[in-house]
Amino acid sequence: MNTKTISSKLTTSAALLLTFCSLLLAGCATVQPTPFVAAEAYGELGFSDKKLSDDQYQIIFSGNAKTDSVTARDYALLHAANLTMAKGFVWFEIIQSDTDVETKEVKTVVPDMTANPTATSSCGVLGCTITNASNYQGGTIISERVADKISATLVIKMGNEKPSNPNKVFDAQQLATNLATLN
Repeated sequence: MNTKTISSKLTTSAALLLTFCSLLLAGCATVQPTPFVAAEAYGELGFSDKKLSDDQYQIIFSGNAKTDSVTARDYALLHAANLTMAKGFVWFEIIQSDTDVETKEVKTVVPDMTANPTATSSCGVLGCTITNASNYQGGTIISERVADKISATLVIKMGNEKPSNPNKVFDAQQLATNLATLN
């Protein structure tokens, strides 16, 4: 073997080892709940909004499977408060509210094994060999639905004048202050 071949094999081995280590570390990383961040596009993970009229917006916060529904709703409220103040309004009212959980199907195969493994031996001119078998019988497929994405959606109306029913509105500044600790 020449040095070029040895060097090539070492480089390939190092690359394989690096790839294996990277995959191992990625597999060990735990998924965290979606933080309070702007979404890359409307409805993607994070918060986003859509203008419906000068004083009405649709707010959505979408989180991954690790985000709970209470957090998703609180983040939608926090964005509603921040948006209300950014648009020059003092309060907002929730006209419509919805929480949606998207699920996905996950299948797991659980092998069924017999308790008594078998051993067979065969002898020839050069000696004997013993073969162990576990009598594999197949497996059971377990299918379950798990949360994949959660979305909290609000349709809000913003205002500055005295609201007709003060019990139905949120003071944007006060709500933003109270929910700011969630970040």
